[in-house]
Formats: sequence, C-alpha cells, structure tokens
Amino acid sequence: MRTTKYYITTRANRKNFLLKYGDWMFKYVPESKTWEASDYWYEEIIMNDFTDFEEITEERAKEIIASDGVFQI
Repeated sequence: MRTTKYYITTRANRKNFLLKYGDWMFKYVPESKTWEASDYWYEEIIMNDFTDFEEITEERAKEIIASDGVFQI
C-alpha cells in the first residue's frame, strides 16, 4: 500500500481542488463532504506534466476539510 499524499491545485482564477492520492486519486467534494475518485486528476497529476499543484500535509488537508473545503492559494 502506498503512503497517502495530499495536494491542492493552484490554478490562478479557477476553481481549485483538494486531492488525495493513495491507491488512486480522489478529489474532495465539499458539498457532499466526501472523496470522489477522479481519473481526470490522476491523469493530470501523475501521468501528465501538470504543474499547478502543491503537496500539503495531512494536517493541512484536515484543516481544509474542516473549513468546508475552502482554502487560499
């Protein structure tokens, strides 16, 4: 099993996402307070050369979740 990593996308002037990567890539959906599998973000972050993201700690991810998915880049 892989170590779980957390990321936030950092695209200027666009909606950004909290992502979790362990066995697969998931994006956090604040409206339903759940993690949703995301083939799109797996392809962008892992397979392609997308660079508008940063790795964050699990603690920071928990803070973002606690604030209803809102974060500043």
